[in-house]
Amino acid sequence: MESRRTIFRYDDTNPEAESQEYIDSIYNDLIWLGWKPERTTFSSDNFEILYQLAVQLIKGGLAYACNMRCVVEMSYNDQVNRLPSFIFSSLFHFTHFHIAFV
Repeated sequence: MESRRTIFRYDDTNPEAESQEYIDSIYNDLIWLGWKPERTTFSSDNFEILYQLAVQLIKGGLAYACNMRCVVEMSYNDQVNRLPSFIFSSLFHFTHFHIAFV
């Protein structure tokens, strides 16, 4: 096996529900396969940073928070995404979503 530096990231989007047994099991499986990561990180360690980056993208009109209750295929062009009311609405919904899960 080639020697490469790697980082293993656990996608623990709900850290309270993750058990150490589950984490250890995945890590042991990787070792068994012959892969030892240089370091291990957890998604939950970066939630606040990721949230702040998402807010910046929304404010810049480069992202939006979907608040539709059902899946609807929609097409937005760059001009619509940059409308102040659209950005405000998206930021409002994203912020409330964040507050609900913090």
